[in-house]
Amino acid sequence: MQDDTTLLRLHTSLLLHQHPLVAKQLLDFCGDIDHIYPYLKAGNISGIRLPSSLKKVLEAHRRSSYQAHLNYITDWLSQPDCGLVCFDSADYPSQLAQIADPPLILFAHGNLKLLNHPQLAIVGSRNPTHYGRRVTRLFAEEIGKSGIVVTSGMAKGIDSAAHRGALDVGGSTIAVLGTGCDQTYPLENQSLMREIASAGVFLSEFPPGTGPAPSHFPQRNRIVTGMTCGTIVVEARVRSGSLISARLATEQGRGVIAVPGSVLSKQSEGCHYLLREGAQLASSVADVIEALCMSHPELRFHQSSAPVPTPKSLNRDQQRVLDAIDFEPRNIDSIVKQTGMVTTEVMQTLVELELIGFVNVVAGCYQLCRNRMPD
Repeated sequence: MQDDTTLLRLHTSLLLHQHPLVAKQLLDFCGDIDHIYPYLKAGNISGIRLPSSLKKVLEAHRRSSYQAHLNYITDWLSQPDCGLVCFDSADYPSQLAQIADPPLILFAHGNLKLLNHPQLAIVGSRNPTHYGRRVTRLFAEEIGKSGIVVTSGMAKGIDSAAHRGALDVGGSTIAVLGTGCDQTYPLENQSLMREIASAGVFLSEFPPGTGPAPSHFPQRNRIVTGMTCGTIVVEARVRSGSLISARLATEQGRGVIAVPGSVLSKQSEGCHYLLREGAQLASSVADVIEALCMSHPELRFHQSSAPVPTPKSLNRDQQRVLDAIDFEPRNIDSIVKQTGMVTTEVMQTLVELELIGFVNVVAGCYQLCRNRMPD
């Protein structure tokens, strides 16, 4: 059985989880999170204009189905590593508390200490190209090695690749859900969710028992960007949830970093749009972390612990292309001829080598970085 304070907060969550702006207004008006539910229950609402959808929820909270849902949540909270993270809690993410519409109550499953570690978000297409997945894994692995937490939204595609990349190198990851923490969504991520539960944390403002809905995911996105120091966008169309995330990050005063892609790929149109609008170019993982360190000094310690990639860690295609490059600039046709690879594969591999700092681009040609001489 939960104590009275927890029950008050669960009532508040059930009533307000789909109305974060109203919830923040009520917190400011009532002065304390525990005064919100009694204020709403009293029915003499005068200080805040409530949306009609919330009024319907208030009417429904006396029904048996509401009580059954409340009982389900209390049972979920009694399980190991499950808990509430409230706005006035020491565990509440300090970055998230600074946005205009922070969730008052979060449900969490996993290592709560990660919530206040330095974080970078990685978001992108649900249907990425092979290039998009490879670049995402590359970034997530290097960020994970640096000690910075990789945060994403647990969707299929780029989100899943980001979580997986961090886990594969023993890094930490946070999955912000558009459902309750008890839900497996998408179903194909069941095994990934089990791994995150043991090595990271799930987070959601939606109470356990809440299934997916289209409106939940844009609402979730503001938490992904709000908890982090910056958001990396990998493959996104101009009209996409990832571009919504980028806009939210900008409004929240967080950095936006875009990964360039092929000019022939519609999947990269959104990233190229962000670059034209002033987003930072993701030229390498080291450059991204260095830029963040300038605006977030707390990241400096974590950056210094990041191992430098070596040629021994490259995959076969990366090594073939690297072997075909010298300190004198070479064009793509020359590299394609020497490697025997398809032009598109060479172009994708060159971008990967550029991102991890082995290759420079000079007037449309490629050359080895002077500080990364192959072993």
